[in-house]
Amino acid sequence: MTMIENSDRGITLAKPLAWTILVSLVAGGLWVGSQIGTLAEVQKDVAAHTLEIASLRADQRAAEIEAARDNVKLSQILATVTRLEGRFERIERDVREGRARPGALEE
Repeated sequence: MTMIENSDRGITLAKPLAWTILVSLVAGGLWVGSQIGTLAEVQKDVAAHTLEIASLRADQRAAEIEAARDNVKLSQILATVTRLEGRFERIERDVREGRARPGALEE
């Protein structure tokens, strides 16, 4: 018994071979369909994560700008403190040497 025959009616298949082909095609179709569905979900996830990454980058840039502003403010405060320390040291030295004018410490 041959599985495939050529006859006047066309190509005929034996039932076991026909069922094997049919089941294979259906199973293949289901597998391809599930892969396409999974791919669509992955694409949605990628799009959502891309938006989240863009949002996080914007937040990071804003935080970096704020940190830079804070650094400038702290530098200005440090410069002011250094200037005040210098003035206090001069006043203390003048007081020790007796050159301080009256009321110099109250200024």
